[in-house]
Amino acid sequence: GPGIPKDQLPFIFERFSRGAVAERDTKGFGLGLAIAQKIAILHHSKLYAADSLGKGAEFHFEIKNI
Repeated sequence: GPGIPKDQLPFIFERFSRGAVAERDTKGFGLGLAIAQKIAILHHSKLYAADSLGKGAEFHFEIKNI
C-alpha cells in the first residue's frame, strides 16, 4: 500500500476512518483497525502504527506478559 501520512496516524484507529490516501472505490467500512485495537486493549496490550508513507504501512502489536 501507499503507507500512512504522519498527520493521519492519530486517527487511523477510529471507527469508520479510511484516510485520505485510501482509494474511495476500495471496499470496506474503516472498522478493521478499530476492532483490532479494541481487542488489544481488552487484552491489556497495545496496537500502533509507525510513520511509513511511501514504504507501506508498518504496524506493531505489544502483548502484555502475564
